[in-house]
Amino acid sequence: MLGEEVERRVEQVVGHLLATGVLDADGEMLQIGPEAERRYGKRNYLDLTAVFADPPTLAVVHGRTSLGQIHIRSLPRRPHDEPAAVLIAGRDWDIEHVDWRRRLVEVVPAKRRRGRSQWLGAGPGQSMVLAQATRKALAGADPAGVTLSKRAAAGIAELRGSFHWLREPPSSDVVRDPDGTTWWWTFGGTAANVELASVIGPLAPTTPASGLAIRLADGTAHAEVMDRLRRRLEEPPLSLPADL
Repeated sequence: MLGEEVERRVEQVVGHLLATGVLDADGEMLQIGPEAERRYGKRNYLDLTAVFADPPTLAVVHGRTSLGQIHIRSLPRRPHDEPAAVLIAGRDWDIEHVDWRRRLVEVVPAKRRRGRSQWLGAGPGQSMVLAQATRKALAGADPAGVTLSKRAAAGIAELRGSFHWLREPPSSDVVRDPDGTTWWWTFGGTAANVELASVIGPLAPTTPASGLAIRLADGTAHAEVMDRLRRRLEEPPLSLPADL
């Protein structure tokens, strides 16, 4: 999480980068601008531009044998006492170590757990704006100037019935399904929910977060989530070495 001083200056810094052409805005998305291309686009700046241009992949090795590459989303979150597993080169592997600096994953043949490989298919996730718009629609707001077919109207009514607990003003809700599955409906967007899932740790042990909700450990109460967040916010910030 960013410090208060950094958060206060984010808009100022982004505005400067946009004004100087280092960044370029495409709607609500930021991308490398013409000035950054001119200054950093040569091969001698390849390592710098790779941070923006390269897909977020990691090389996988077993000993000295290279097995291929996986997307970072293939690194599943597991309970602390269980090894994570991935599927690559036609078999399952347990992850022993992830070297983020070298972008390297060291693996050994899996004993029991089945692995998986996961790649982005429809973009980087759901934005907070879209997630909040989804919440408004589920809570009963109809888009202006849109005529719905009978089938669409019936489908929306059914969905709204499933989310009858939504209320104003907007808040986050912990909801338990009839089968015991527990969800924290934040409607905060994928990036925010991934961060929140990391913060609450064991309360969201295994399932990746979506843009709308975070899967919690069965039976988790709203008070437990809020208490966990409160305690994390009260933790002192990490102290960095003076020469960093």
